[in-house]
Formats: sequence, C-alpha cells, structure tokens
Amino acid sequence: MIDSRKLPSSEVAEKAVVSCVLLDKHGLEKVKDILNDHNYFYEHTYSVVWKAILELSRKNEPVDLITVVEQLKKNGHLEKAGGAYGVSALTNNVSSAANIVSYANTIIDNHMRRQFIELTYKYNEMAFDMGQDVATIMDECETTVASMYDNVTADDIMPASFAIKEIKESSMKILERGDKLVTGIPTPYTYLNKTTSGWQDGDLVIIAGRPSHGKTITAIDSVRAAIKAGHRPAFFSLEMNALKVASRLTGPDLMIDTNDLIKRRVSTDQFNEFMDRFESTYANNFLFDYSPGLKDTSFRAKVRKAVKNYGVDLVIVDYLQLMSTASKVGTREQEISEISRTLKKIAEENKIPVIALSQLSRSIESRTGADKRPRLSDLRESGSIEQDADMVIFCFQPHKWGINEVYMGIPGVDKTPVPSEGIVFFDIAKNRDGALDTIKVSSKDVKYGSFKDIMYDPVNGGSKVTDIFRQHGNGYENPF
Repeated sequence: MIDSRKLPSSEVAEKAVVSCVLLDKHGLEKVKDILNDHNYFYEHTYSVVWKAILELSRKNEPVDLITVVEQLKKNGHLEKAGGAYGVSALTNNVSSAANIVSYANTIIDNHMRRQFIELTYKYNEMAFDMGQDVATIMDECETTVASMYDNVTADDIMPASFAIKEIKESSMKILERGDKLVTGIPTPYTYLNKTTSGWQDGDLVIIAGRPSHGKTITAIDSVRAAIKAGHRPAFFSLEMNALKVASRLTGPDLMIDTNDLIKRRVSTDQFNEFMDRFESTYANNFLFDYSPGLKDTSFRAKVRKAVKNYGVDLVIVDYLQLMSTASKVGTREQEISEISRTLKKIAEENKIPVIALSQLSRSIESRTGADKRPRLSDLRESGSIEQDADMVIFCFQPHKWGINEVYMGIPGVDKTPVPSEGIVFFDIAKNRDGALDTIKVSSKDVKYGSFKDIMYDPVNGGSKVTDIFRQHGNGYENPF
C-alpha cells in the first residue's frame, strides 16, 4: 500500500462480470477481448476464477460452473476461489448481462488507476535517488505509461466499408500530386523509387551493410531527397556530430569534398558558401539528434515529440546496433530484438516510415567471390530484425571485396561485364509489399558525400538490350 487509502477497485463490477459469464454462454464473447488478463481483477477470488475461464476459452472448451470448478482444481486454485460452494455462490443475485461491457470497462478503469498509483510511487523513489539520470527517468516513465495504455486498449474489428474513406483520402493525395511512381516519401534514387514507390508510412526499413560500403551515405541521401520533396525528416545519429552531417548533406550541392569541409581544409569563401547553403536549404527543414548510446525509450519519446511538435514524417537512425534498451534483457541478441520491435512500433503508432541502418556480420568477410553477396542471415545479432522489418536492403560495393567485374543488366541477358569500381549495389532482400530487385547506383561522386543515378550506355561496352533494362528499371550510363 502506498498510503492508508484503499486502492481503486469495484467488487460489485468484478462479481457481476464473473457471475454473468458463468450463467450466460454469450457473456464471455462480449468481454474476453477487453478482459484478456486475469490480473485486471483486484479481488483474488475473482482473479483466479477469471484465469480459469480464460484458459477454458483458449482451449475452445465450454465455460460453466462445472468446467470452471474442474479447471480450478487443475490449477490448484479451487480453495483460493472459496471451494466449489464459493464458486457456485458467485451466481447468486446476478446483475443484468446487458451491462456486462460496462462492468468490464469499470474493471479496466480501476486496474489502470492502480497501475498509475504504483508507477508514481516507483518514479517518485527514482526521482529521490540522485544517482539516477532525470532524463532517463522521464523517458522510461513516458514509455511505460504509453505501453500500459496500449496493453489494455484494442481497436474494435469493423466492417471493411469503414476503410473506404481512408483509401479514398490516400488515393486523392496521390492523384492530386500527379505522381503515379512514388506514393510514399521519395527515395534518393530513381530506380529504387520504381521498385518501392518510396518510403511508406508505418514501414520499418533496414538498410544493412559492412563498414564503408555506403549505409550512411544512403541515409544522408534519403534526408536530402525528402527535404527537397517538401518533407521533414529527423536524423538520429549515434556516431556523427552535427558538422559531419551538415557537410555530407550540403557537399553534393556545392561539389565540395566532405572530408575537406569536416577537416576545415577549405577557403573562407567556400566555407561561407557551405554555411549559406546549409542554412537556406536544410537547417530549418529537418531535425537532428546526436545521442551516442541512445536508449530505445528515449528514442521513442523523442520521435513522438518530433512528430507532434515539428511535423516530422520520416525518421532515420544511424545505426541500430549502437542503440541500447532502458530495461535489462538477457543476451545482446534479445536486446537487438527488443530494439527492432520498438522501431516497428514507432513506425506504426506515428504512421511514418522509420529507416534504421544495421551492421552485417563479420562472417561475410570469410566467404569468397559471388558468395560474399549479403544474405538475410548476415544481419548482425539479428534477433527479430528480419521479422520486424517491412523491407531489408543490402548496400554493398563489389570492388571492395575483390570482385572486379559485374553485370549491369538482367542476369542471363546481359553478357557484357563492366568494371565494378564505382558501382554500388542495393539488394532488396525483403519487401513485404513489393518485388525483390537489385538496384545499382554510381559512387563516382562519393567524395562529395552522395551516390548518383546512372544510365547505362550500350555504346561504351554494354549490352544492346537497353530498352529491356529501362523497362526493368535497370537502364544505365557507363560511369567510367
């Protein structure tokens, strides 16, 4: 007990629900989705009886006095419920089954009040502990409250006709935009747009690769493309400070080497031009957060605030394996699983795309030749990343693995290899709502901090089936 006051509860409502269900076979159907946990009941007698009722329901067995008593015996809880006579007595003075949903909502209301009281006590104690970080306390408290609400609320199932309004509104936005290729937020690359139709609301996209193969460049390119299309992204970096991000974001516009910007190896005029471009084009159009060791609870709270207060509609985090969980979990794989589930929840609850960069396992380095091509099993400490992600894209540069020639076109059709240096592959290894494909872009301008679209030129050593390439989103110009 927190103080001398009795915790909120309603014995009348709890008894009414249990007794109605024991006597009316239709009663349980009305409330089992609301009261899907016996711990919602405060009185222990009703809690153990409700546990037995839920167990019978999950086994598709009938629920009545006899079956409930037998289930209580199996659970070893019959005496806790007052014996067979006590369970039978629950059906005396039964309230109207017509009000059973109202009684169930009263039980939920009291349960949430008790949880709030327990939480305030817990966080009150944490606040008095000067060894605790106050920002962490606030983030954990906000996330816990949101999670508590999610656990006891569920959208009602509804006729498909209710979705018509949402479909119409979504379709009208696309038609008004006059863009049939991209229905989401534009990706940085033409052929990636063609395959994905853009980054889609509610999706978790994983862009994975080994170090120095282009994950971060792709992320920055995505920020730039979103801004130039009128969107407002938020970029969460766990290893790059503001100067590095600003340099990579602005460098391609001015054709200035990003390393020179970062190391201040530019003239005063160049630096002033860089600052002017960054301030006029980017500074007010995206949110940036540099938080090494970012915790999942803090990330969730920051995204919620960014969406609500600043209209953010795309979130990118660099990168997943540098994040940690606020709560203690078992293995690192379990921790990564918890983080990936949180990222997917963030995308869904805020109705925005979330792009997370991810490392690939070192084991890929031990493979040779074409076998080095990344696989879903290469996701480092993968946990449930593959399961949670709506799309997984592998980013790799074959020449860095000693693969000196590649085919730009359709496998089996394109017979003319080209040098691999300067070509970046994007393998779409998972796409919940679309096709799997391989997209190629050019890294010849990589020193400016960006990849570029390339069009294939058959005159300079390529295949002659240019039209087929274009049809499949694989038409390229020789970048060498």
